[in-house]
Amino acid sequence: MNNNSNLLKNQANATIYEPPKWYQIFWINIILFFKKINGYFNKHELLGFIIKRVVFGYLLVLFAVFIFFIVIRSCVSDIQFAPLSKQGLSPAEVAEQTQMELERYHLNGSVVGQAFHYLYNIIPFFPKVIDGKFTLIYFEKTCTSNFGAVAGADLGNIFATAMPTSLAIGGIATIFAYLIGVPLGIFSAQHKNKKGDVIITSFSNFLVVVPSLIVVLVVFVYSTMNGMSGTYELGSFWSRFWPVVAIVIMIFPAIVIRTRRFVFDEMSNEYVRFYQACGLSNSKIFYKYIFRVAGVKIIRDIPLDLIIALFGASILTENQWGIPGMGKYINDAFSDNKKDIYFVMGYATLVATFTIFSKIIADIIAALLDKRLVLK
Repeated sequence: MNNNSNLLKNQANATIYEPPKWYQIFWINIILFFKKINGYFNKHELLGFIIKRVVFGYLLVLFAVFIFFIVIRSCVSDIQFAPLSKQGLSPAEVAEQTQMELERYHLNGSVVGQAFHYLYNIIPFFPKVIDGKFTLIYFEKTCTSNFGAVAGADLGNIFATAMPTSLAIGGIATIFAYLIGVPLGIFSAQHKNKKGDVIITSFSNFLVVVPSLIVVLVVFVYSTMNGMSGTYELGSFWSRFWPVVAIVIMIFPAIVIRTRRFVFDEMSNEYVRFYQACGLSNSKIFYKYIFRVAGVKIIRDIPLDLIIALFGASILTENQWGIPGMGKYINDAFSDNKKDIYFVMGYATLVATFTIFSKIIADIIAALLDKRLVLK
């Protein structure tokens, strides 16, 4: 009797097996999939490092663009899109035409919805058909009549025209800045606290604190006083050379200071004294060991310096010489009382993308050159 009662209790307490639901199977497969990917990345550290940095970097760009759009849109009043001439129009007609303009530029509705619409346009994974043309990335159209074009001009075409000019000037300036800054920084580190080091360091620190506008104006005035044209497109080779000089002066002092610090830090390490005790010459120690390690740090900063030259120093320079690059156009976007939200957003999107991915490229270069780095 007791055995039968125990058997009934065990049967009552037994758990009835139920097959897993479809959503449980789905999530289990997702977890297993990511575990396989993580295992593959652990075996191939460099590839995993690159892919993870690119993915997280792109997500960071999208998040920054989303937040920036909300901030900029909140600063642009709907009144900007009202008809220029309100004569003979009733308030209701003015409001109706303003709303039509907002719909034309996809700036109606909630600000969050507008931000998501902008993200949809700039994400290349969503193919789009704009004005009957297939495209992957769409920067919208100009909202004002700046940039030498009427309102409604395709910003993609404007960027495609302006970017090569800015990239050429910024790239040439970055090359010259490194050709000047790196040797001066090395010389300064090798002669620390001596007369040459004091002169180079003092002069570099002085140029760092001088406002960029002053540098541009001094170079511009000097070039025009020597018979050069103040207009980039109408001048000779030398007229086009001086804007590069202005950008070089703005960015090379920081390169000198960083190079001096990188090289001196390596010269102070214990392994230098060890190799000196082994009888190696100072030149061999420097070029084979010190500069190889310091060079990795120097190379890591090249992409970021290019971004500074392309989107930072070029703004004042291109505006002063009338260079048809990105810097001049961003000034036009803020002219008068009308702010071109889409040009500002396109410019900010390019700056964020280039900045984050230049940092990723710099980290990849460092990982390839310096095997001591831990990839995480």
